[in-house]
Amino acid sequence: MLFTAEEAAALFVGGEMVKRFADTSLQPAADSALLKIRSVLPAERQEELQRLERATVIGSMIRPDAGLRREVLRPIQRALVARRVVAITYHGRARSEDTTREVEPMGVFFAGGVWYLVAWCRLRDEVRHFRLDRILSLELRTEQFSPRETEFSLRRHLDEIEASSLKIEVRLRAAASVLERIRAECHGGVISVAPSANNFDILLHTYSLEWCARWVLSFGGEVEALAPVELRAHVSPLAQRSLTKHA
Repeated sequence: MLFTAEEAAALFVGGEMVKRFADTSLQPAADSALLKIRSVLPAERQEELQRLERATVIGSMIRPDAGLRREVLRPIQRALVARRVVAITYHGRARSEDTTREVEPMGVFFAGGVWYLVAWCRLRDEVRHFRLDRILSLELRTEQFSPRETEFSLRRHLDEIEASSLKIEVRLRAAASVLERIRAECHGGVISVAPSANNFDILLHTYSLEWCARWVLSFGGEVEALAPVELRAHVSPLAQRSLTKHA
């Protein structure tokens, strides 16, 4: 099989993203796949790929505690394919307790720097979302299950959740240098961007004012929270606390 330069580049970037954003259970397979791709490339394409590799850095928004060192994602993928029950020990931050439960995997997705498992939870008797970094242990059972929804669509499921989630409208004023980062990281979606003097006024949606306040502060002085007033009320004490620590 011959790859064009564009195809080889896309496969290289995809493999590097797997190594960066997935857990360790997928990294050996990614390395092996990239090695096989390289082995079938003609010398000219290999040189191009090497230059691309030297000139490409894929950063990470994932926090240090994202738990990607555990081998969780690949066993869950096997369970999805074979429709096998998975037993997990899960740390629920809201209740600050660990629970052991059996789940029937329905899908996985990556959002906001975190991997999630969508599964039918036998303990709660409903569909639940589990953060992979909070799965403390995992056992792939031999038991197979029948789908509870014959035509379940993960994309449709996520779209329905987003449509039913309460969105809060936020206005920010930002420097031009951070516009792309705002577009990439805004989990609720950017509605509009309008020039304002030397900056830009941005209208966007968020699901949490607490999260948005910390996000705004992460831009330093490049972003100002304009509205709602509740957002400014969240930002102010956080900024004061940071100033106290760095004064």
